[in-house]
Amino acid sequence: MGVSAPMVGSMAESAVLFLAYNQIQDIIKYANNMKEDEELATRQLCLAGGLSGAVVSYVLTPVELIKCRLQMQGYLPELSRSGTKHRGPISLFRHILRHEGVFGLYKGHTGTVLREVAGGAAWFGT
Repeated sequence: MGVSAPMVGSMAESAVLFLAYNQIQDIIKYANNMKEDEELATRQLCLAGGLSGAVVSYVLTPVELIKCRLQMQGYLPELSRSGTKHRGPISLFRHILRHEGVFGLYKGHTGTVLREVAGGAAWFGT
């Protein structure tokens, strides 16, 4: 599996996180009739960070689900209904889609959203 899958996941996470953060900052400025070069208050930065965390959770949940299942498949064979070990993330991704549908990729999403909202608010607020 190597380092390629975590790198791709990290790149996607960072791209979505910072794109969302910048867009949300623009929306907050627009909603408060602020100039483009005006600085946001700390509470507004926390809001932008928390909302960007919520957005990025839609990318992170499937990535982390696949990563965790790949790590645990040797310990919990029931994670694979067919009983076969998946050799990598693409194999497991296809398996989840085939057997659980798109919603299967979002198991654990609530926890990821809560973590990312709190983390984003703290990170960008400070």
